Amino acid sequence: MEMKRYIASIMLCMAMSVPVHAFTVVIDPGHGGDDPGAIGRIAREKTLNLNAALQLGEMIKEAYPEVDVIYTRQTDVFIPLHKRADIANKNKADLFISIHSNASDNRNASGAETFVLGTERMEDNLDIAMRENAVIKLEADYQSSYEGFDPNSIDSYIMFDLLQSDYMNQSLQFATLVQKQFVDSLKRGDRGVRQAAFLVLLRTACPSVLIEMGFISNRDEERFLASEEGKIGITRSIFRAFSQFYRPGKAVPALLSDTVVVPTTEQQIAQAREQQKVDITYKIQIFSTRKKLPKNDPAFKGLKNCTCKKDGVWLKYMYGSCKTYAEAKKLQATVKKKFADCIIVAFQGDEQILVKRAIELQK
Repeated sequence: MEMKRYIASIMLCMAMSVPVHAFTVVIDPGHGGDDPGAIGRIAREKTLNLNAALQLGEMIKEAYPEVDVIYTRQTDVFIPLHKRADIANKNKADLFISIHSNASDNRNASGAETFVLGTERMEDNLDIAMRENAVIKLEADYQSSYEGFDPNSIDSYIMFDLLQSDYMNQSLQFATLVQKQFVDSLKRGDRGVRQAAFLVLLRTACPSVLIEMGFISNRDEERFLASEEGKIGITRSIFRAFSQFYRPGKAVPALLSDTVVVPTTEQQIAQAREQQKVDITYKIQIFSTRKKLPKNDPAFKGLKNCTCKKDGVWLKYMYGSCKTYAEAKKLQATVKKKFADCIIVAFQGDEQILVKRAIELQK
C-alpha cells in the first residue's frame, strides 16, 4: 500500500512539473527573405509584418504563459506558403494568424481589413488574393506543390468553389473581433471582414485569418505603420482580440458574446434566398482567348450559338444554357468529347458567381 502511495505521489509530482499547454496559436509574418512583399517609400512589408508578429507573440506569452506561441518565421527568411500551413497543422494549432500590410495602385486606399477563407464576393477580392498567392512562384516546383494551381489564372480559383472551411464560424468570430479593435480602439479605417481565396488559409486545419494592417502604398498609413505608435497600437489591438477569443484554461476558444452576431453560412444562404431572386443559369466554358472570334470560327468545332464574356484581357467563350446543375453536368459530358478541359460556370442574372454558391441558392 505504501509503495502504491509512493508511486502515485511521484506520478503526481511529474504531472505537475510538466507545463500544460491548452491552446496553440501560430503567428505567421507574411513574406520574408527574397520576397519583400509590398515596398513603400520608407518601409518594406516583410519587416513590418515580422515586427508585428514578434510583438504580438510576446504579448500573448506574457499574459497567457500556458499558451504555446509558434512563429512560422522569426527572422528575414522566405518560407513557402504550404510550409507555413504545415507548421500550424503539425503543431495542432488552435488559431492561425497571418499578418500582412496592404498595397494598391490607388494611393488613396486606406484602412484595415481582416480576411477569412471563403468565396463570398470572391471576385471583389480577387486582386489581393492573386497578389498574396503570387509568392508561390518563388518556390521550386510550385506547380507540383500546389497541384497545378496558377495564382495568376482566374480559372485556378474555381478550386476554392469546391472547398468549404470547417472552421468558418470561428474564423469569422476572431476576424470580427480584430476589426472591432482596429476601429474602436485604434480608430483605423474599417474595410471590414472579408472572404478571399488565400492558399495559406486554405491549407490550415484550424480557425485562420489573414490580417491586412493598413496600406503601405498610402503615404500617411505607411508612416503610421512604421511608427512606434502604429506598431504598438496594431499589435495591442490584435492582442485584445485574441484575449476576447481565448478563454484561459479552456482547450477551445470562447464563443462571442451575444452583442456580436456573426451569421453562419446557412443563415447567409437563407438571407440570400429571401433578399434575392434566384435566377441561376449554368453554361459550359469551352476556352478563353484574347482574340474576338466570329460565330462560325473553326475553333468552336461545330458548336453553335456560343456566347462570350469579357474578363479583363480575356474573352471567355461558353456554350449552352441550363437551369440546373444536373442538366449542366449532362451537357458538359457531351461537350467534353470536343473540349476535354471544358468547365461548368454559373450566373445569377448577368453576374457570374461560383458554382457552389449557385447550387446552394437553388437548394
